[in-house]
Amino acid sequence: MVRISLILLLFVSGCAGEHNPYVMFIVEHRMNIHQKFRDPEKTPLTEDDLRSFKGLKFFAVDSNYRVVAVVERQPGNDTFTMPATGKIERDYVTYGIANFHANGSAQKLSIFQRVNSDDEFMFIPFTDETSGTMTYGGGRYLDIERPHGDTIIIDFNLCYNPYCAYNPKYSCPIPPAKNRLAVAIRAGEKNFSKPD
Repeated sequence: MVRISLILLLFVSGCAGEHNPYVMFIVEHRMNIHQKFRDPEKTPLTEDDLRSFKGLKFFAVDSNYRVVAVVERQPGNDTFTMPATGKIERDYVTYGIANFHANGSAQKLSIFQRVNSDDEFMFIPFTDETSGTMTYGGGRYLDIERPHGDTIIIDFNLCYNPYCAYNPKYSCPIPPAKNRLAVAIRAGEKNFSKPD
């Protein structure tokens, strides 16, 4: 209980509105990720990194990075194989284009759907101006529920690193060039750094 309270304190320190229900939701989500990473049966970390693991790093929760996007459906798109960091590649179709504003400018991201998958979640891999410096150079991921209308919520506070950021044994989809944002998304997970 003491450890959990300490982790909670670390997550909310420096966050504006730290008692806000939305902030607490993100904090709880991040705590669940930490529990998974510490579980030897579920962690993507190598054995060496798990032994020295002290936690992941995140940007402070910022509700400005929770945006409403208008979705342009892309019916009839052909199946394509998304390149990956390893030998395992998967087929996708482009479900639609999400149009939104971030840092005061119009942006767009393609939303992808796995072929032959019953998963209700859509996949948004992206890179931005923090990639390779503050965040993982190979980009970050977002999972969103299948849209039921022409708008969706994109919450960059929930974006995360692919498993290949922690362990080279994983084969991770590489964000396509069209999902390169020309702004810095200072939200979600930061680059993974091993302890000295």
